[in-house]
This record gives sequence, structure tokens and C-alpha cells, in this order.
Amino acid sequence: MPEVKKPDKSELYLACVGQELCGMWMPRAKTTCARTLGHGGDCMTATNMANRREYNRVHGHCESPESRKKSNRKYWISSYGLTQEQFDRLLAAQQHTCGILDGAGSLDR
Repeated sequence: MPEVKKPDKSELYLACVGQELCGMWMPRAKTTCARTLGHGGDCMTATNMANRREYNRVHGHCESPESRKKSNRKYWISSYGLTQEQFDRLLAAQQHTCGILDGAGSLDR
């Protein structure tokens, strides 16, 4: 009796997705791209996608919510051409309220 090959995780995932795939030939990997049609970024093999999914499931996001909040705030402030110190002085001068709405809303985020 011939031995039946057991499908790996990546093949099972692709069978479940049921979406049209990119299918572009990847000569170094000697396989086709397993990402959906019209994807952004580089093509990936099914095995690579399965490995990434597993890694992200196990490790999660390495940045803490506090660190992400601080980074977002820094980006938001710098988008107006201000430093954190300048923004803090401006906020103190406005008594932590909105300068446009004449004190109607708090700016503490």
C-alpha cells in the first residue's frame, strides 16, 4: 500500500482560506507565492507564512501598551513641529485645555 503524505500546516491553512492566490513563481524557493492576489510587499512561500503566524502567536507584540502610547504621542506632537518640552509649556499655558475651543475640552491624553 502506498504511503499517504500528511499535509503540513501551511498546506492545510491554504486549503481553508479558499482565496485566489498570487501564484508567482519563486525560483530560489522552487515554489509559488502563497499570498493572496494583489498583496502588498514581497511574495512568501506557504511555509514561511506558517512560520511567521506561529512565531507571532507565540511571541505576540514585543512593545508594551505604555511604550506604544508614548511613541504615538511623540509622533503626534512632532507632526506639529514641536518638541515634548514645547508642547508641555503650551499645555501649561492653556491650563491643560483646548486653546481653540476656549477651554471646552481637556488635552490630557
